[in-house]
Amino acid sequence: MLQYSGARSNIKSGDALFWTCDKVRSVTNARDVLIQWLTGSRYYHAAIAWVISGRVFTIEAVPAGVRLYPLSRDLPVDWVSVPDYWTNEIEEFALAHIGDEYSQMECALAYLDILKNGTNAEWECAEFAGTILKMGKVIDDFQAVPQSVFEKLMEKGLKVETLA
Repeated sequence: MLQYSGARSNIKSGDALFWTCDKVRSVTNARDVLIQWLTGSRYYHAAIAWVISGRVFTIEAVPAGVRLYPLSRDLPVDWVSVPDYWTNEIEEFALAHIGDEYSQMECALAYLDILKNGTNAEWECAEFAGTILKMGKVIDDFQAVPQSVFEKLMEKGLKVETLA
């Protein structure tokens, strides 16, 4: 496990982030544990890092919608450093979707493996993160669940580090 303060300067725009939890601590957290249990997955959430002016944010789809959020406020996290693929076009795509709607229905469809990724203006977390990684040709087709996106990255031989 790495300390976030020491690893922060190594995180770059486009890196993949994944969250897991091991026990129920709150009502929101109970949903996350339930997602992991129902899907047999280690991860309940996925996002992409975006670095600007020395700050690290997540670009993520959450129930409140697609948003930017300081990574330092959402630790611990598993971080996958992805080979550089981040372009102005990908950044513009990601930022253009800030404020888009999140869909609980798409989340359910993703876990049933019947979601058509990126086909409307509503997102769920892995669909959004995976679409960005696919645009950068980092991964190919994926099931829009965090575990699938994570496994596609691991197939590339990438390394995961836990940041606390």
